[in-house]
Amino acid sequence: MPGVEAAAVFPLLDWFIPRALQRDPTVHRRARMYVIAHVLGTPLGLALAAYLAFIDPHPGAAYLAIVGLMVGFYVYPFVLRATGWLTLLAPLSVQHLTFLILFGSFSYGGVSSPFLTWIGVVPLSGAFYLGGHSRLRLLTLAMIFVQVLVFYAIIESGVPMPQHVPLSALSGIGVISALCTCFFVALMALYYAGIVVAQQQEFEHEVDSHRLTEAKLRLAKEDAERADRAKSAFLANTSHELRTPLNAIIGFSEVIRNETFGPIGNERYRDYLKDIYDSGCHLLRIINDILDLSKIEAGKATLDREERVELVPAIEAALRMVQSQAEAERIAITLDFVGPLPAVSGSTRMLQQVFINLLANAVKFTPAGGKVTVRAERRDDNHVSVTISDTGIGMSDVDIEIALTAFGQVDSKMARRYEGTGLGLPLAKAIIDLHRGRLDIDSQRGRGTTMLVLLPSLRERQPTGSGAPQSESAAALGAP
Repeated sequence: MPGVEAAAVFPLLDWFIPRALQRDPTVHRRARMYVIAHVLGTPLGLALAAYLAFIDPHPGAAYLAIVGLMVGFYVYPFVLRATGWLTLLAPLSVQHLTFLILFGSFSYGGVSSPFLTWIGVVPLSGAFYLGGHSRLRLLTLAMIFVQVLVFYAIIESGVPMPQHVPLSALSGIGVISALCTCFFVALMALYYAGIVVAQQQEFEHEVDSHRLTEAKLRLAKEDAERADRAKSAFLANTSHELRTPLNAIIGFSEVIRNETFGPIGNERYRDYLKDIYDSGCHLLRIINDILDLSKIEAGKATLDREERVELVPAIEAALRMVQSQAEAERIAITLDFVGPLPAVSGSTRMLQQVFINLLANAVKFTPAGGKVTVRAERRDDNHVSVTISDTGIGMSDVDIEIALTAFGQVDSKMARRYEGTGLGLPLAKAIIDLHRGRLDIDSQRGRGTTMLVLLPSLRERQPTGSGAPQSESAAALGAP
């Protein structure tokens, strides 16, 4: 790191830099260069002043002013430590250096003064100090130009220049000035080169880190794909192993319950057979839901078949599946089919499963004596909507997010009245997505839930079936 190396070479370097400036690495580097230039560059100027005193037999006020201006550069690091005003001190220091160079040139040699060699250092210092402040750079350059312009205007106006030292005596100081200038520029360039090298090393380290992260992500992706394939194979094998005995249990229990080969003989057995049959069907539905959701998440799910689906029969069939539970809880379910409903394209079985899941959820989370309303209508020429609203316990935004997650269940006492796997809502949403539709949920705790299923309709209008009225109607089912 450049900061660590600089601190090792110059122990007092960071002492002049406030903590606030050290938090930003870029500003910290600029502040270090500012301090280096003033702490190590000023002695070079004082060396020139010492030589000037040697060749000037009678140094006067001009010489003392030059020395005072040079010593004044030592003040800036202390002001920086006290205030932290790097943005203000940087251009001020540049103007200070410009004025010193021009004043020294005017006092000793004019336009032929060896002090003018230092004028090339001024823009370089400004570039080091000012960083990326483009407007401040332009302003600083403009002020430098104005000072130089004033200097040459004074020269051209014929103002007599002081002759403290003959011009021929300044040749030696010209050599020293050139050497000091080169040393100063080399010092700043070497430090800046160290910063560039350190930044390049940081960049290369960052690139290597990203490559390592990319390799780890690639391995993690391959592991996830292997795990997904293993999961799919496990579910396929497990489904086959479970479905075979479950179908036997369901089939034989139905045969015995229907007394196909003779009477049972004891009524209690009939109740047990019903429980066996219902439990087997329930377990088979759970297995089917898990398999369907697994295929959808893996992106391998497709519609059973692409067919014309009449929504009214599908909704009524779903209602019959949850009717007994609604009656047991004294929940009224109202159907409202507005006008002739257009058909949709998709799978009748899968869309019926969607409505079963949504109606079952509505009944499950609605207290006894509540109400569930199903409303279906044409939205426009291209869409038909089915809205299922209930007066249940409702959900917050966080609850909705959990409910849409596979196996996610809202943590509520009402949610635990009936057993559930947490697959109904995410499976319904996934099936709707397969049908190029959309599921929207609007819910508030204590105010019920409204679920909107929006599906693309077929172009032509078709009459609804199952005896559904062609005009606005309502049928109350399951009312207490």
